Amino acid sequence: MVYTDFYRRDVLHPSYQAWSYANYLRYFNSEVVDGQVLVTPCAYLYNFSRETGSKVLDDPQYDYYTKKAKVFYYEDMESFSDFIRDHISKPDSQATLKKIESGKLTVSSSLQKSLKRVLHEKDFFAPMDRQVGIYQTLLKGIRDSFSKRIKRVFIVRGGPGTGKSVLALKLLAELTSGYENKFTGNHIKIPTLYVTKTSAPRDIYSKELKSLSKEVGVDYLFKGASSFVGAEKNEYPAILVDEAHRLTTRSSQYVKDGKNQVMEIINAALASVFFIDEDQNVSMQDIGTIDEIEHWANEYGAEIVTNGLVLSTQFRCSGSGLYIAWLDDVLGIRESKNLNLLGKLPYDISVADTPEELMKKINQKRSEGRDARILAGYCWDWNSHNTKGKTDFSLEGVGEQRWNTDYSWANNAKLVNEIGCVHTGQGMEFQYAGVIIGKDMIFRDGKIVTCPEENHDKGALGGWKKDPVRADRIIRNIYRTLMTRGMDGCVVYCVDKALGEFFKERIKSIMS
Repeated sequence: MVYTDFYRRDVLHPSYQAWSYANYLRYFNSEVVDGQVLVTPCAYLYNFSRETGSKVLDDPQYDYYTKKAKVFYYEDMESFSDFIRDHISKPDSQATLKKIESGKLTVSSSLQKSLKRVLHEKDFFAPMDRQVGIYQTLLKGIRDSFSKRIKRVFIVRGGPGTGKSVLALKLLAELTSGYENKFTGNHIKIPTLYVTKTSAPRDIYSKELKSLSKEVGVDYLFKGASSFVGAEKNEYPAILVDEAHRLTTRSSQYVKDGKNQVMEIINAALASVFFIDEDQNVSMQDIGTIDEIEHWANEYGAEIVTNGLVLSTQFRCSGSGLYIAWLDDVLGIRESKNLNLLGKLPYDISVADTPEELMKKINQKRSEGRDARILAGYCWDWNSHNTKGKTDFSLEGVGEQRWNTDYSWANNAKLVNEIGCVHTGQGMEFQYAGVIIGKDMIFRDGKIVTCPEENHDKGALGGWKKDPVRADRIIRNIYRTLMTRGMDGCVVYCVDKALGEFFKERIKSIMS
């Protein structure tokens, strides 16, 4: 607790702040990972005295971080100067800083490709900034619910690439591995489930863990959202719901008694955590909203925790919140004012004039060793489903391609040439994404217009005529989701030529 900006507030330990930023660079910045730059963190507190600070900051509970990043107080100017001289041999006119700034996210930073490290290495994907406070709030709150039998519902909001899945998996690892109760000395493990509506993320995570460990129970950790029909009240100590915006009313076409997945999960869990981005509702059947969650939390008498649980730091799209704001504005999801005052777009976004050009750009990225995949709006029939030999796409330049033949598509090297859709791509990430925008989105009379009748996904857009306004938003959300799968960049091809030209103009305006 410190006094800043005229009020007292909790802040991170300065050593943790310095260490976590350095750690992020060591793991994810290509220039640092490749050994071109050595990063050694420290914390210099120019307005904090040793007499005051050491009583708090040198507490043994912080030893792990103070050893990683040494603390210097304002009296330590001379030793701080010596520290700098020891680690910087000569000035380079900001050349090193420019190297770091131009460094790209590495392949290993993709969540699906680094699951083992996320779950088992303390330093890997260490929470940063506001993530730390949110992580601690969730961890303490769930432990408190477990020990005191208090029913709680936590709602964590965050846009694409803000770390929702990482925090969910970190919590899964921490809660299931357990902790020592300082009063009783007992080791307490909290049985916890990781839940998603779509099978793609959990299938990849569970398969990856099985390949790394022979431990029994991996399948138990990862469940579908339809798994809680008929569950007893508070049957499960903790349920972590990733991609909560994809929850639906009826649990499954195969589960006749399912009524409402939000209700069923809240009923079944003593503590439930919903990670949500309402701008990623991509089906008319999606009911995952904050209002829906709060409604059922109140129905079951649960304490609702939302205060401070908002993720904002961007870890995808070159770490650019500006790109997300620009994309929301372009797609007509929400207006973003003064974009031209925020600087150039630090993200590699381009428009291909033909499918062949898109394929060429994606293949070029693959030849450079980058993980690059193509996704498309659902404007083609799913002919290849469970049928060998059949294809779905016949676009010139893309050729005869299959799509969605396996939910492990995003992490399966054998399926690299297949095309994915929102159902196999949501929750996944790649270094580069090629996105084909079909006939369900066009540009007419100076604005983007959606055409749900051109969308072939009956599961997502079935019955759209009853609510055309919602259908319009669903289509915009689908392309927002697809165009935020790339960590370093996105190449877009629009079947509607006018839409492609509109995107080009909007890219030009933010890049000039």
